[in-house]
Amino acid sequence: MGMENTTRRKWKLGIGLAASVVLAGCGGGGGGGGSSSGSGGSSGGSGLSALYPSNAGNVTIDSSNEQQVAKATGNGARSLGDSGASLTQSQIVGAAEIDGGAATASPSIGALSNIAFLQALKAIEQPTSVTGVVSAKSCPGGGSISVTGTGAKDGTLDAGDSFQATFDSCSVTTSGFTVFFDGAVNFSVSSRHGDPTAFSRGWDYQVDVTYNDWVVQFSGSGPSVDILVDGELKLSAVYSGTTDELTYTIKGGPWAFKDRSSDKGWGYGSLDVTYSLANASNGSGRHYTLTVSGMSIASSGLNGKVTVQTTTDFEGTEGNPPTVGIVQINDGSGHQVVIDASGGTKGCTPGTAFELTRVNSSKTCVSWQ
Repeated sequence: MGMENTTRRKWKLGIGLAASVVLAGCGGGGGGGGSSSGSGGSSGGSGLSALYPSNAGNVTIDSSNEQQVAKATGNGARSLGDSGASLTQSQIVGAAEIDGGAATASPSIGALSNIAFLQALKAIEQPTSVTGVVSAKSCPGGGSISVTGTGAKDGTLDAGDSFQATFDSCSVTTSGFTVFFDGAVNFSVSSRHGDPTAFSRGWDYQVDVTYNDWVVQFSGSGPSVDILVDGELKLSAVYSGTTDELTYTIKGGPWAFKDRSSDKGWGYGSLDVTYSLANASNGSGRHYTLTVSGMSIASSGLNGKVTVQTTTDFEGTEGNPPTVGIVQINDGSGHQVVIDASGGTKGCTPGTAFELTRVNSSKTCVSWQ
């Protein structure tokens, strides 16, 4: 399979730890338009299940596509790491490499799940009056989020609670960016300690998240984003009270998204990803560590799926390519390529290019961009 060169773009929503939860609180600005494609069960008529790796065939990695597969998959995995800043910087979208020379916005899984969870937490424990629902919160740029379920009934959110958060044209504008949510997300809470919405350390939570054709629109500096999100995952987040380290883990799947205008997208499965961010309360220059114990990735650009695993953790500065780490990419047919972010024996420039061990075992430098 051949792939054209791709262009990588990244859009950020940069705000501090407390500001990430302002998405559920006060603020100004107008919102984007749009509407959900429906909020029934998973893949409610959206066709996103076709992107689930379990439903995709294997990519055959060969000399014609090995660089593109490595770059696309490496950046697709790395965008999960970028999303680790979600609890402090709220990086809403990373980047995913798509065919045809165009980049499609890739939602940061951790960021989207965290924003939805904190919005719901605010609606349950700090509700405002919205007619006809159990618990609700007005969104700062217009619209609202309403919550139904066990947590909403007693006004607190504890282990064992299950609830649905329905976003109704909910928009937020901050730092020049507007984010718009529409549709439903379901949560099942395994644990929750401390207050993730507070400007403090020492909290954690673990939730199962199910997206039901959830619409996310994002505009600001750069092209607008209009995506549909569907699937399920397990998310846990821990913010240390002593070391200023944020660690989160994403497991499970399948989970997928697609650009609503182009129908191009990505699917993730068998997720077992851990991300840690040192000095999390700092505004920039934070050091990340990304471990991919296992993951399968499928995309419309790859025309199939590959499996990914770090044999040496990715490490780097938040928002930038790693400068350390080794990733193996396999196609299920005995073909493998390997990314060495440190530059390897070829002396590639870390952070700018990685050393690629090709299918024929030779090595070359490949740009991250």
